[in-house]
Amino acid sequence: MTIKAATAAGTMGGTKSAVVLSATDQTLVSNAPLGSALTLNLDYTIPAVKSSSSDILGKPAGTYTQTVTYTATAL
Repeated sequence: MTIKAATAAGTMGGTKSAVVLSATDQTLVSNAPLGSALTLNLDYTIPAVKSSSSDILGKPAGTYTQTVTYTATAL
């Protein structure tokens, strides 16, 4: 799954990057302005190569969950 800033990206400035989920810490936004009332809208996508593969197709019907943890850090 890839996470990236949505077209309607909210009020947060900075440099936004698309990231592929992994167990490694990654930066979604860098050089963002300070503030506590900023918003960031995100898009979650499954790349076509995965969505039409056995990674997705052929799985039993049901609800699947994924936990994504976000941490805001001032550097």
